[in-house]
Parts: sequence; C-alpha cells; structure tokens
Amino acid sequence: MKNQGYLKLGLVIGLLLVLTGARSAPAASVTGCGTWRVIQSPNPTPTVILSGVAAISANNVWAVGRFTSDSNPSPRALALQWDGTHWQVGALPNPGTTEDAFLAVTRVSASQELWAVGYENSSPIGPPPVPQTLIEHWDGTSWSVTPSPNVGQDVNELYGVTATSPTDAWAVGEHFDPNVSTAPQTLTEHWDGTSWSVVPSPSPGTSDNALTAVTAVAANDIWAVGHMQPGSSGIQNASLVEHWDGSQWLVVSSPNVGSRDNLLSGVAADSASSAWAVGTADGDVGPTTTFILHWNGSQWAVTPSPSPGSSINALAAPVALSATNAWAVGYFQQANRSQRTLTEHWNGKNWKVVNSPNIGTDNNDLNALAFIAGTNQVWTVGEHFSSDTGTSASLTLFRC
Repeated sequence: MKNQGYLKLGLVIGLLLVLTGARSAPAASVTGCGTWRVIQSPNPTPTVILSGVAAISANNVWAVGRFTSDSNPSPRALALQWDGTHWQVGALPNPGTTEDAFLAVTRVSASQELWAVGYENSSPIGPPPVPQTLIEHWDGTSWSVTPSPNVGQDVNELYGVTATSPTDAWAVGEHFDPNVSTAPQTLTEHWDGTSWSVVPSPSPGTSDNALTAVTAVAANDIWAVGHMQPGSSGIQNASLVEHWDGSQWLVVSSPNVGSRDNLLSGVAADSASSAWAVGTADGDVGPTTTFILHWNGSQWAVTPSPSPGSSINALAAPVALSATNAWAVGYFQQANRSQRTLTEHWNGKNWKVVNSPNIGTDNNDLNALAFIAGTNQVWTVGEHFSSDTGTSASLTLFRC
C-alpha cells in the first residue's frame, strides 16, 4: 500500500498558505526547445512530492501530489498550477482528518475539467491507518471533493485516473480487507456523469493484486496495468494488464522478464493499435532493469529499452504523442550513488536515453508525464531529495 503513516490533524481547507508562507514560483521562461529544463516550482512546506501531471493547455497545466511539514508530518493533498509563466499553489479541500494524498490526475478530454485521485484517512491515532478513496474534481474554477465508494471496511486506494468525456471516467487502484480476502484485490471505479461506482475487475493473483495506472483510447477501449503475485508460478510479482471493452474488465496476457519481480507503473495509448506500458523488472541476475511493453493491436510484447544504471533502473510513466513519438520517465542509480532522473524517447524504431537535469547531488526521480495536445511540449514531475535537510522538494521539467 502507498500509505504514508498517520498523525491527528484537523480538517484543512486549502493549503493554509498564510501559515506556511508559501508563494508562487518566480516567472520562468520556457522558450527554446530541444532539451529538458528544470522549471522552478514552489514548495509550501519542507517536504513536497509530485505524483501526477495533466495539461489542459500550454498556459494551464496541473501537477498534484502531497506535502508534509515539521509541525504537521502527516501528508496533505497538494495541487500546483502552471499559468504559462510560473507555478503557483492551488487551494483545494483536504477531507481526511488524519491524512490526504493525490497520486494521479487527468484532464477530461476536450474540456477544462480535471479529476485527481488518491486516498484520505480519518483513522484515530493509535490503530493502523485505514486509507479510503479520495477523488476531487476541478470544474475550471475550483476543486471539490466528489463522493467515491470503498470496498469493505479496510484499505482502499486509487493510483490512476483517466477520462474520455464529462460523463465517462475511470479510476483504478487496490483494496484489501483481511476479513474478506487473503490478498489485496484490484479496484476499478467508474464515473457516469452523476456518481462514481465500483465496477468488478479481475484479481488473478493469489497473494497480491493492484492496478497502478489507466489510460483511455475510447469509452469502450480502456487499459489498466499493475502487478499481481501468482503464487505457484515461482515469480514474485508478475505484470498485470486488464482491458475494458465497454461491458467488462478482462485480463489480457502480458509477458514478463526473468523469474522475479515484474512491475508495471504506467500506461499510455496513442491509438487502438498502439499502447505502451512501463515499469521495472528484477531479472535473475544483475540490476533491476527498465521494463516496457507495447500493444500492437493484437498482443503485448516486450520492447527493448535502455537501463543506464548499474544498480537500479525504473520507469514510472509513459506518454504517447504518436506512433513515432513517445516518452517514458523514472530514475536510475549507479552502485553506491544517488538516484538520477531518467527520460527515454521512442522514435518509431527504438527507445533511447535522453539527457535530463537533476537538482543537487542527492536523489532525483520523475513520477509522471503529460503533453500539450497538438504540440511537442511535454511536462514531467517528481521530487528531489536533500540529505542536508532530510526533505524532498518538487521537481518539474519541461521540453518542447
């Protein structure tokens, strides 16, 4: 589970900017193309992690995540907005009395609307926290909490979201109630324009099941990816791919590399016959490697991808602009060194590493991607760590 711990905290509306002293980031130029560049972003508290990004237009981009402070170390949901010249902190509800976090955000196709998902927790201090689904909606003017269902009485978390129209959206994640099942189960929820409801989805693993990302080609063509533990096969975690055909979710066969962990973290599609899923694979020997699968309209297959790190290589998210133009981001690590940002590009023939900047010498990683429709402009967001302060700060990169 992606739960972050708990401490009692009263209801917070907005980000309490007066108390934190947070200000919008200074204006930053995004002129000039051809390289990834750091664009300064605000940090309202000592620790900020960005987990998702969505683009409405070149002058309206949103990044979401969570923040903590020394006085309130429990996570609270965070949203940053790019207005074309600078990032600024946006006000939003934090309904959990203990903690809240956004893990993903998506634009509603051809609109000014957004959906952001994650979890909230109102458990009292003492027992283990019980996160519940959190879904908030941006209507073009303000954020508001939209009621979302939970399965059972225990953990429910949402990790990915996509939308084809104002009346069709999907959120995916996992739920686990030890009184009902012996393993976490996949969770899929659908928005029909009026309310969110749970839609049954397969959970083929005997020890674990989770959907971490979702993307839409059309209302009857939705892909969700994640991982599951098959138990008897000997593999620790196997790739999990599921498809919505307009009437039901079905498991679609997906390959694995080696006999150890295969984890899918992100998915993106540019057509019904072209989709990408990315993550990390822990082979039988050597370092963990990047893991990329491609859908060609009939099957998923492993596509070779670079792994520049001698210790760890992981991809968190892809974005597909066309059949010959796709990006994937994450991080890599050389032995005994800090994590460095990793960006890889698909040119229609192969994946290649593209140099990307880092802040400082400590860990940097990228968690999400978004592109401006009709352009080659791409945003990616994540975090960078400072060993001097022991805190993480927001990281936003731009390329055109």
